[in-house]
Amino acid sequence: ERALAEAGRGAGRILVAADLLGRSLWEFSPELVGTTFDHEAHRAVREEAVVEFEARSPVTGRWMDVRLYPSEAGLWIYLHNITERKRAEEELRRHAEQQALVAELGRRALASDDLQWVLEEAVGLLVRTLGVELACVAELPADRDEVILRAGVGWREGYIGRRFERGRDSQVGYT
Repeated sequence: ERALAEAGRGAGRILVAADLLGRSLWEFSPELVGTTFDHEAHRAVREEAVVEFEARSPVTGRWMDVRLYPSEAGLWIYLHNITERKRAEEELRRHAEQQALVAELGRRALASDDLQWVLEEAVGLLVRTLGVELACVAELPADRDEVILRAGVGWREGYIGRRFERGRDSQVGYT
């Protein structure tokens, strides 16, 4: 019943077993054609072997642990939602990457007395880790109403070292 409810959610309607039994999966869910699920299902039938894999469902967007069991009656499909596990794995991966970034930056900072070089290295590592095109380190002097760009990646030539007013009149100042 949970599988029917899940399939019905993807189809946008309430399903009963009779809606699925005896029908081609590709007829029922044409969005699966050409996906990993499609290729693995055909492989299971062709090789007459159990196939197991993990994939994101193109129907629901959820990560699924998929097991396909071919039989004379057709293809038995077992799905287990592993979205939360995948989220946790991704979070652990990002956390480990961030820790490695901090450690690498610390190692580089200890190797140099040049603060400007350390700032440039920090921005370069940040851009690489986050996969962004634009980043900077800005100084906010306590005694002035301005922002000074100290290091950056993706900025137009001449912007690094430039002073901007704080507030909404400039992107840097507003940010």
